[in-house]
Amino acid sequence: MHKPLIARVPLDVSKEALKEIRETGVTGLVVHLSARDKKGLSRLRETIDSLPAMRKRRKDKVEPVLPIPGREAAVEEEEDLDLGEATIPQPES
Repeated sequence: MHKPLIARVPLDVSKEALKEIRETGVTGLVVHLSARDKKGLSRLRETIDSLPAMRKRRKDKVEPVLPIPGREAAVEEEEDLDLGEATIPQPES
């Protein structure tokens, strides 16, 4: 189930701040208005409309990776990387 995420912002929020807010997944904004804020609301709408189009996000399934008890030492070396003096602990035989 998808629930929209909304954020309260000032009416004069900057374009840069709106970009950052959108990147966090916010899909709606709440602003405080008075009767004389019509121009401010129009400017906010123009600023939102001027943001670059969002890239479609892949809906990758996020799953935690947990260690399997007793198999912590079974680490495979995939590449020979220069890590200085770092070593991978070897299992005791």
